[in-house]
Amino acid sequence: MTSAVAVAPPRDDVAGVTSRTAALRRLTRDPAAVIGAIILAFEIFVVAKWVTGPNFTPVHTGVTPLPGWMTASLITMEISFTLLWFWCIWQFVVKPWRRDGRPSTDGLMCLGFFAFVWFQDPLADYGGPVFTYNSYLVNVGSWLNSVPGVTAPGTAGHQLPEPLWTAAIYPGVIFLATLLGTWVMRKTKARFPKMGPVGLIGTCYAFFVTFDLILEGFVLMPLGAYTYAGAPNWTSIHTGHFYKYTLVEGFAFGV
Repeated sequence: MTSAVAVAPPRDDVAGVTSRTAALRRLTRDPAAVIGAIILAFEIFVVAKWVTGPNFTPVHTGVTPLPGWMTASLITMEISFTLLWFWCIWQFVVKPWRRDGRPSTDGLMCLGFFAFVWFQDPLADYGGPVFTYNSYLVNVGSWLNSVPGVTAPGTAGHQLPEPLWTAAIYPGVIFLATLLGTWVMRKTKARFPKMGPVGLIGTCYAFFVTFDLILEGFVLMPLGAYTYAGAPNWTSIHTGHFYKYTLVEGFAFGV
């Protein structure tokens, strides 16, 4: 006569399953995490629709040749911004994770800029053409016309040419800009100890509006990266030029 003997799973396995289950429960009870998961799922849906559809194709340049200085500046941007992104991933994601066994707050923010903020870049044209990139930059079209409800015109090879280097801009340049903003607030607090949160936020906002005006309006756009050609003239500077910049962008960037 034989008898069955129950074998209990190792304690480490039970503890691991229990901890993962508890973590999942905490995650689903966090409204911010739930909203983030929904947004991420929407992004995956849109990007998958774009990549598997006809719009995943380059938008080529027109017949007008680019000046040599502009070609050189665009290639320099693509290389330098990509290298900066790689450095940020190593410095703020990989190194702290290897050292501490978990991602750092800055590392999560860097990844968040890539996963969430980059996606919204072409959405300024959701209701119609407001800005466009120089199609000389390496691109495979954009996911704009794969977003439900978009009214901006666009077909395969004739749409907003979202450059691949914008994937490096957000977790690179813009991420570092947020760290610069915290530095500005620390310095402001040290100089004006009685200044409260509202004053610090206002100071940081003014700094970023100015920062964006200089970076976009007087550096990136005059070098030929993109233009806000469709923005109303009364909101813009450099009207009548290929590097037209709308001040609305600066006010939005500051937020």
